[in-house]
Amino acid sequence: SNRILCISISAEPQTAFVIPLGGQYTDVTHLSMSNIHTSFDPSFRGALRDIWSVSGLTTVISLLKDIFESDVPKYGQNAQFDAGFLRRKLDVTVRGFVFDTMLAHHLIQEDPPHNLEHLRASYTSLPPYDMDIKQWTREFAYSPGIVPDEILWAYSAADADCERRVYGELRDQLTRHTTSGWWLLHEVAMPLQRALAYSVSQGVPIDTEHMDSLRAQIIDKIEEVESA
Repeated sequence: SNRILCISISAEPQTAFVIPLGGQYTDVTHLSMSNIHTSFDPSFRGALRDIWSVSGLTTVISLLKDIFESDVPKYGQNAQFDAGFLRRKLDVTVRGFVFDTMLAHHLIQEDPPHNLEHLRASYTSLPPYDMDIKQWTREFAYSPGIVPDEILWAYSAADADCERRVYGELRDQLTRHTTSGWWLLHEVAMPLQRALAYSVSQGVPIDTEHMDSLRAQIIDKIEEVESA
């Protein structure tokens, strides 16, 4: 039931673009934040306000396909998750995803956290920008669909700008003194992430006959142990 409300992209620091696909739930546009929290529980899902005509939305998705399915290098924070959403919801296959800031930070600093809020504080001069959306969603317990468009879009734009800034800093760190970190990211971590994403999307073949044989062996072993 999850839907894509908007997509944000950034090609350079301090610049971001937001492409809205749907607006705030029509059921709550006339309600205040406190009234929404009083009237609905976190499981509430409403009808998204139409931003585009049917033909307009088709055109927007076609343009998004041109961008995301191009060979232009792309980066993001745990972006295979977003790529999976685009594939399932819009039939858009992301190509050229070459740099994941979460994986890159893990190579630089093994211990968590690796979330974007931590990376924002560590590598950028951006102030915290999620206070408003956290208030509306109660720390994301509620769907972002209850959030007024201008608040959601501002947050989404800041997210994209933050990821672009973090990317630049981590890229420089991975290449400043040695190429081993860069090699590890591109030759090991990113290919493994793509393989995992493919497995999640397509499934993994299972030898059912061998699985049945193993099950029988385990049952025999359990019976042997219990009778000992």
